[in-house]
Amino acid sequence: MKMIKEWQSIFTIAERCSIFNISRATYYRWKNHEKRRINHEEKTVINICQHHKYRYGYRRVTACLRDQFNIVMNHKKVLSIMGKYNALFRVRKKKKIFVLGHEPVVAKNRI
Repeated sequence: MKMIKEWQSIFTIAERCSIFNISRATYYRWKNHEKRRINHEEKTVINICQHHKYRYGYRRVTACLRDQFNIVMNHKKVLSIMGKYNALFRVRKKKKIFVLGHEPVVAKNRI
């Protein structure tokens, strides 16, 4: 892709893409993806999730945005941002409690 940029003054886009056997759609997808940056809202959502150690779901994150940062954002947008950056609520496994010295209570068979 760097060579495509270097030859910008010499060849047209179609010619450059045909030389490297890539479609123009692929070239433009790469070009537009390169410009995309994380915006302020996405950073704020990610920071809230990290600050609370991924214990907040999208509803609580939406409430935090509204209450603490005065950012009004649809809950579906918050959910999609959290899914995009893998910042969704992480369910913790329950730990089994073993009590030493106690025998398990077994009922008598009355059948």
